[in-house]
Amino acid sequence: MLKHEIPEKQPDHPIEKPSQVFSFYRPLLYSSVIAVISGPAISAFLGKCYASPGLRAGAV
Repeated sequence: MLKHEIPEKQPDHPIEKPSQVFSFYRPLLYSSVIAVISGPAISAFLGKCYASPGLRAGAV
């Protein structure tokens, strides 16, 4: 069953601000963006195209 209320804050919990959570996940976020952008960029630089055969320029 889903909770309908946010639980109370624990007094001795070390995480207090969203920025503390973001600082933990920041390297993962940046590396994911680099991985998503670098693959297509390298393929475009090398002249590779992954379009379907019916969409090529010379195909009719």
